[in-house]
Amino acid sequence: MKVLYFMADWCSPCKRFLPTVEAVCHERGVSLAKIDVGENPDFARGCNVSSVPTVIVTVDEDAVFHRSGIFSRQELESALDEIGG
Repeated sequence: MKVLYFMADWCSPCKRFLPTVEAVCHERGVSLAKIDVGENPDFARGCNVSSVPTVIVTVDEDAVFHRSGIFSRQELESALDEIGG
């Protein structure tokens, strides 16, 4: 399982939500990749990312969770629980 966190340097919500995503991933031993959409626009488009922040959880390279915007720590934890992480 891997969490992809799509963000941008200019995005205030991205900066506010990042510590939550980092903490949850660290506590659960889940790999986290931070992807700047300005530096990786083709990859972001290929992942159907149209706004930031966006969290995508992959299992064996398949996206099993995709959500944009800020959401609660509990919602992130519940999503990972459902996936098995």
